[in-house]
Amino acid sequence: MKQKFSKVIASLIITGALMVQGSCTNSSSNSNFSPERMAKEVCDCMQKAKAYENDKRRIDEIVKCGDLMMDKLRTIENMGARNDWSNEKVKDAIKRFDDIVEECD
Repeated sequence: MKQKFSKVIASLIITGALMVQGSCTNSSSNSNFSPERMAKEVCDCMQKAKAYENDKRRIDEIVKCGDLMMDKLRTIENMGARNDWSNEKVKDAIKRFDDIVEECD
């Protein structure tokens, strides 16, 4: 079961990274922005999802975590656009986010 869960999380990470490339629609405030803080929110969501015994409930929570992750990735992309970050700075923020999310498994 842990292997399946890890595969689902990996798929969500890849999907989120692909979705963020074409997305610039979400807004956020600078005071709440931190790739690390946002990644921690996603990790907390995944940890909560793992704790459920019921498979349906666990899957529902994983889907919510995937939605949260994509929202956070869009936020990073949007912040880069609003603040005129270089592509490299946006990629670096996404990488910091991804690294933390991958480690929380």
